[in-house]
Amino acid sequence: MKIGLSIAILATLCSLRMGSANAVPVERQSGTTPDCRVDAYQGNTCILGTNKTGYFHIEALGGRLIWITPDGTGMFSKAVESISPSDGGAIYQAALKEKYGPHFQTLFANLALKRMQDWGFNTIGEYSASYVTPWRTKYGGGNPVKLPEKLLLNLSGVTSYGFSNRLFKNLWKGLDLQGGCRGCYIGYLADVIDPRFGPGVEAALRNVLTLQPTLATEPYLMMIMTDDGDNIFGLRRANAMHGGWMAAIMAPVQTRAVVRGEMVSYSDTTVYTKEAWLSYLKEKYHTVQSVNLAWGSTYSAFTGGAGWPKRTTGSTALIDEDGTSSWMATRDKNALSDLNVNLRKDLDSFRILIADKYASTVSGLVRLYISNHAVTNPGPLSANLVTDPNGRMLLQTFAKYYDVLTITGNCDEAGLAADVYNLVHRPLTVGIIITAQQDSPQAGFTTPFCNAATQTARGAAYVGNVRAFFNCKGADGVMPVIGMSWWEWTDKSTGGERGNFGLVTSKDNAYDGVEDRITAPPDRLGYKRGGEGSDYGDFISQVRDLNLSLDESVLKLFSKHH
Repeated sequence: MKIGLSIAILATLCSLRMGSANAVPVERQSGTTPDCRVDAYQGNTCILGTNKTGYFHIEALGGRLIWITPDGTGMFSKAVESISPSDGGAIYQAALKEKYGPHFQTLFANLALKRMQDWGFNTIGEYSASYVTPWRTKYGGGNPVKLPEKLLLNLSGVTSYGFSNRLFKNLWKGLDLQGGCRGCYIGYLADVIDPRFGPGVEAALRNVLTLQPTLATEPYLMMIMTDDGDNIFGLRRANAMHGGWMAAIMAPVQTRAVVRGEMVSYSDTTVYTKEAWLSYLKEKYHTVQSVNLAWGSTYSAFTGGAGWPKRTTGSTALIDEDGTSSWMATRDKNALSDLNVNLRKDLDSFRILIADKYASTVSGLVRLYISNHAVTNPGPLSANLVTDPNGRMLLQTFAKYYDVLTITGNCDEAGLAADVYNLVHRPLTVGIIITAQQDSPQAGFTTPFCNAATQTARGAAYVGNVRAFFNCKGADGVMPVIGMSWWEWTDKSTGGERGNFGLVTSKDNAYDGVEDRITAPPDRLGYKRGGEGSDYGDFISQVRDLNLSLDESVLKLFSKHH
């Protein structure tokens, strides 16, 4: 997507959703109160909450929702996600070894945290390496450069902190890729209705607490994200394959699967989500004839057919549906717009049932074991869910169980944040991705995200987009965005992606127009800079200025009301 909107227009999109352009300005102020300072948890000592709980929590101050630190001070969270060498791949890890030595991890982490603070960020985001974490873990005493952290637990995934859960069947593995789901992307969604799903999540949680024993009482823990958004594929976006349709056409049994390179055989082969789909239909329609009348289908029975997939067995039982029946086959695997309206409503309703089961189970267990901290959804949920009726129901479902909703913050989505808040009345955090592929080592590759022509234009897009979300105001006058997360620390060159996502290049040079060049002098500590294949532009300067101005804007807003 090209950057086509001016910054001024982008910044007003959100406030226009409530019929007003009276957004709080975020232009940098000439100065702040001399007595104000940033405390150990990155809160401003001149912004005081009503409760000092010893943990991060959220309050409404001065017309906006805001994080209150363990010391009772207020802050707007600006996180960097994936502070880790992982996504930079072999190139980045080789550069870090050359720059910092063969055992680079600790030094890299310390300096990365200091650099991001210099650029106005104040929170460790999800997906970050364990040696960035400020609290004690099994592997060490915590990073000495301490910042609040939003922690990803990945509880329903194949693995969580080295814990491999071989009980979870991936529903997407039960699709017929040669039939009704030819060409489908195979994502991940655990069989959340399996009676062993809850115990499996609980086992993963106990493992996390073994590795991070102080987590339940950790003051630097800002918020827990229960899973990577990729672990609820089919539930998180309006423009991705529909999880209800997937459930209707998948195999009713799975006998084995490859888990982290190892073949695992299931002693219980039942796919309980498929069973729940049949139970839903039997409870609503009672007979398969009533289903046929509503859908225009020709099933002979709910069960007892020749087997799945019907493409090869010729089965006419509903349980053996594989997506090849004329009434179930769809070209629109996202919204199912070409299916019978009654069938579509049932598939929508069942998708909500799956989401409710996931969210209630996982969030409930997290609160049982880690009760002092805010919990957020697998993220980010697509903000464009609010434009779709069933998507709105998904947002409402997640909002029932989570303290904060984490949503996408793409360049064309600023106007959707107020709509999401007006629907769910939950605090929001937004995930920001902006690239400048051609003005980076990733030139020649494309991404589906907001893309600017140069690093300078990327900086301008960051300013406009973050400002727009920061200024969002709901119909009740509340400003609901409590923080943003930048994806990510370094450019990505793994997993089939080549994205200019980073604040730094794969050679660990900041995109500041100084380090990210063919030739550059060493930094003030004597570490190597430069060595890029071309000279790239300055993204960081505008990022730093905007980030610092947001802190001053929060302080100014608070001062007006106190």
